[in-house]
Amino acid sequence: MAKFWTLLGFAFLVQMTTVAVAQPADDRLIEGIYDALRKANYRLAESRADSALAVYFRFKPRELAEIHALRALIYEHDGAETEAANHLALAAGLDPTLELDPLFFSPKMQKMFNELKAKSQANPILPDTSSGDAPQIRYLPLPDPRISAAWRSLILPGWGQFYKGQKRRGTVISTVTGILAAATLTAHILRQRAEQQYLNARTLSDIRSRYETFNRYHRWRNNLAVATGVTWLIGFLDALFYPPPATTGHLGKWTPTIEWHPDFVAFRVHFRLQ
Repeated sequence: MAKFWTLLGFAFLVQMTTVAVAQPADDRLIEGIYDALRKANYRLAESRADSALAVYFRFKPRELAEIHALRALIYEHDGAETEAANHLALAAGLDPTLELDPLFFSPKMQKMFNELKAKSQANPILPDTSSGDAPQIRYLPLPDPRISAAWRSLILPGWGQFYKGQKRRGTVISTVTGILAAATLTAHILRQRAEQQYLNARTLSDIRSRYETFNRYHRWRNNLAVATGVTWLIGFLDALFYPPPATTGHLGKWTPTIEWHPDFVAFRVHFRLQ
């Protein structure tokens, strides 16, 4: 039983550590872009911004809007005004309350951004920034399902994970909790029978033997009940804090992509476990 509690505690610690560390790591990505811009190293800033946009699903809308604004700043520096306008439009659509830092952004870019924000507030649908045959980024803002998933997991373990589209997590949590709950009920029934047999005992040897049996089932029942409650709690906290998977349509699969460039062809493989 001690091994079970050790493994259960370790799994819970890993889950909470993952949630706690993920956000500071994302903040460092954004700060790295700013650091490269302060040093006027625009190629490094471009590389870091593109790396951040490649894992866009890790960021909140406001953070993603800030990254797009910084990417627009880099395009503006390179003289690519159309691309800069596209990224500013995305930033305005993602977070109309975002303010550009005047230490980095010129009055021209601030004016353009304010105009885009006004259009975004008048029409919540992201503006069409397509031009020519260049590929465009599109975002579909979705509500955070974690609150709804949390109360579902509080009612039925695993339900919240299924609600968020995490079928594997939901299956594991519901199965483990169900097994522990069934074991708890079985141990409780055996405890009741052992208790009745203990109370009916008349000889000293029977009293001692039946009490040991009753006490064993009693401890098992209590330990299993606690284990069931802990796994139930872990499922609830997982549904509440763990972000939903990116809605790429390739969750839990290898997703190969090919990018054609004038001088080379890039092949990438993205794997995300649901």
